[in-house]
This record gives sequence, structure tokens and C-alpha cells, in this order.
Amino acid sequence: MYQPTIDEIKKRLSQYSAIRVELDKLEERLERLKSEETLPPMRPGNGSKPTGGTGDRQERAIIRRMEYEERNGPEMEAKRNELRYIDESINAVDDPMERMVLRIRYTESETAKPMLWRDVAIAIYNDDSDSKLLATYRLLDKAVKSLQKLMLWEKEGEE
Repeated sequence: MYQPTIDEIKKRLSQYSAIRVELDKLEERLERLKSEETLPPMRPGNGSKPTGGTGDRQERAIIRRMEYEERNGPEMEAKRNELRYIDESINAVDDPMERMVLRIRYTESETAKPMLWRDVAIAIYNDDSDSKLLATYRLLDKAVKSLQKLMLWEKEGEE
């Protein structure tokens, strides 16, 4: 185990939103596959011959979902664990302002990128003037240093 550098922590935090968006997409796909398992059978109303019963369609849908879970399950679990670790680390920071800046900047973005600095300053100070932007930068630096004291990472190859 080792204590990460400030740059390593910022890099890991900045990946949070992208990981969350990617996990959301994987979970949405899984939910679609699950819903296909329960769709009612198609009715032959256009004169074509039915090619199989409900059981065949349902069985194929179950197999597709199971294959998807087998292929993507470990990756999805690793992503959930990473998000959980970052959330728990942020929650362990003592100062509420530091927790707030970390959450706003890195975990509350609605896109795959961290929230823009001006938006963070507005969320915290209701102002994006240069002085508030500087205050936001200083607060984040302090927050990341607090986070650094709490985080221990496994070295590559350690488990």
C-alpha cells in the first residue's frame, strides 16, 4: 500500500464522471435485456408463419442477458467499487466545505467530464468572479490534500 500523489488523486477523481456515465450505459443495456425476457409473444398478423413459440424467444433473450452479464459483470462491479471507494473517501474528509467542493467538481457533473470551474464557484459561492474562482481553486487544493491523508492505494500487482 502507498499514499498517492496529489496528481494521482486528481486524475482518479476526474475519471469519476466518465466511469459513472459508462456504468449507467452498461446497466441500461442490462435492463433492456432483462425486459426483453418478459415481452409478450409476437402475434403473426401479417400472413407470415410463426418461427417458434414464446419459449424460444424468451430462452434466447435469457441467454443473451446471461452472456452479457458474464462478459460485462466483472467490469461493472469494478466500476461500482471504484465509485464507492471515491464516495467513501470524500465522505471521510472532515471539513464540509472541502467535501462539497470535491463532490461538486468531480461527482455531481451530469456529463462524463468534471464540472467546470466557474460552475463550481457559482455552486459554492453563488459568484464566479475572479476572487471566488481563486477561492475555489484554493479550497480544492486543500480538499485534495485532506483526501491524500485518507487514501491508501494498492501498488500495481498487489491484491
